[in-house]
Amino acid sequence: MDRLHERGLIFNAVFLRHELQAQTWSRGEVIGASLRGTWGEANHFHGLAPGSARDRGWFWIGTGQGPVSRVLLAESPIDTMSLAVLDRAQRGPEEGVSIYLSTDGSGWVPVETLKTVLRSGGLVAAAFDADVAGETMAWRVAQQVPGIERLTPNQGKDWNEVLVNPEGGGDGWQQSRSELGQLWRWHWAAVALGRPEGYLSRITEVAREVAKGQSLSEKAIAAMQRDLGSRPRAVVKKTVDVEM
Repeated sequence: MDRLHERGLIFNAVFLRHELQAQTWSRGEVIGASLRGTWGEANHFHGLAPGSARDRGWFWIGTGQGPVSRVLLAESPIDTMSLAVLDRAQRGPEEGVSIYLSTDGSGWVPVETLKTVLRSGGLVAAAFDADVAGETMAWRVAQQVPGIERLTPNQGKDWNEVLVNPEGGGDGWQQSRSELGQLWRWHWAAVALGRPEGYLSRITEVAREVAKGQSLSEKAIAAMQRDLGSRPRAVVKKTVDVEM
């Protein structure tokens, strides 16, 4: 918190949102702010400052040197900072910058910038809350940015909960529950196999229904098994790498 305050990125519970310049991670002008209530023990207020737009500008922080190799998306600025702290143990010594970006509780993301990271072989992960809303949001982002991964805390609902209660869970991440994890593997396999946009979009629609409690149809199960059985070795390695 102190470091970010010194850099002028946060003021008390005001988290500045910057534009991204020309699909890079250079900060553009400040175009809004995320607010978090601090008055009273039961104060849970959070929202955007008047005039802020969810689809323009984000709060993000980065660490490392070189090109951006990892982007982890969280739901709020506090979760973003918590994830950055917890992720220290996951980051390897290899070169590259890790970005932690808040979507402020919505599915708005810098789509083209994230696609650029994926095209360069980097990782983009939807690290939203481990609940139905977080899962639904993750699949909404996957529809916009095919090829992303899904990461959730080992225990607890969100990253700040893990950070403030380390005895209650691990300090790492995992994929979502087994059925949804399999759907994420199907999504990534379909991307690697070059399935058309409409096909990928249908996977995300099916997954959102499963997240809400519906069962997979026999047709969906057959398509998933076909794609997973056809996935190249690179897909197998990618899947294993994120199951920590």
